[in-house]
Amino acid sequence: MLCPMAAPSRRLRGPQAADRRPPVLANVGRGELYKSRKAFRSDMWCGASALRRAFNLGIEKGLLATAPRIKLAKVNNVREGFFEEDDFAAVLLQLPAYAQPVIRFLRITGWRVEEALQLTWDRVDWERQGVRLSARQTKGKKARLFPFGLAPDLKAALDAARETREGPFVFQGPRKGKRLGYTTLLHHWQGATKRAGCEGRLIHDLRRTAARDFRVAGVDEGTIMALCGWKTRAMFDRYNIVNEADLADAVAKRFNGKATAKSPPSTVPA
Repeated sequence: MLCPMAAPSRRLRGPQAADRRPPVLANVGRGELYKSRKAFRSDMWCGASALRRAFNLGIEKGLLATAPRIKLAKVNNVREGFFEEDDFAAVLLQLPAYAQPVIRFLRITGWRVEEALQLTWDRVDWERQGVRLSARQTKGKKARLFPFGLAPDLKAALDAARETREGPFVFQGPRKGKRLGYTTLLHHWQGATKRAGCEGRLIHDLRRTAARDFRVAGVDEGTIMALCGWKTRAMFDRYNIVNEADLADAVAKRFNGKATAKSPPSTVPA
């Protein structure tokens, strides 16, 4: 792929390594950008965007006189998929005991799965009742705090993890003292969702679900972004979080004056 940020999944040698060498900048033509039919559209967007930036930097540094026009394809990356309580409970029951606390944690906090899996006990402040991540531990490079004093379900998940505590990591796998790995968690998740009749559902759906539930509860979007870890509004918008109560209230206001969704329009004839 052309995206310079993508690291190879394994070390290649010989002819395979030669085939993976990055193209020489001066030899890249427009056709090179879109010749790979097997590439995902988002990966192609990443490569094209990075290459366009490279050409622009070349002009800024005086290394190039002109640059080709690189048109970025539209990428439909709106996130979809939410969990209702009964589906989530069914999946949870199909998971092994050691995998349940982290899934409950993700369902409540809306954090990214790797942020939860790397969580250590020194980041859990029992006195102030909060879980903290430093800036270097988050994807957005911004420190984060999630209070759990008034979130009994979250505190219960942490208590469950603390009962089997052996080592620095909050969420441990089948080997005591070792953190729960993403591959292991994903394996259990896929099996659990299939057995629960929710096959194809993603762990990342828990992040969307948490954000939706905060929104339905009336939490403003800026606070949701701070709690769950969205850095920009554009990223938050990709998750297609809609408060249905707000939509119903807007329709009620239009068609019934000052009425709200909580007080539906009267059906008594005038």
